[in-house]
Amino acid sequence: MEKKFLTEVLQSEKKVFHFNTNIRNSLNKLKMQKNLKKDTLTTKKIEKIWRAKDWRCEKLIARVKPMNFMT
Repeated sequence: MEKKFLTEVLQSEKKVFHFNTNIRNSLNKLKMQKNLKKDTLTTKKIEKIWRAKDWRCEKLIARVKPMNFMT
């Protein structure tokens, strides 16, 4: 039971990490472009998606963690 719980938490945290690095990379690409003013809308959209996904992943981790008390 505990092993399953740990793997679930690790997998969810890995997903968060990969998602965050992907977003960071795309934001960096946008910042590197010279026409940043045109891309501020895109940057804002990406940041909004990032926050939403982050929140969803936090909820997922919070939902997985209470299982620890059952062991």
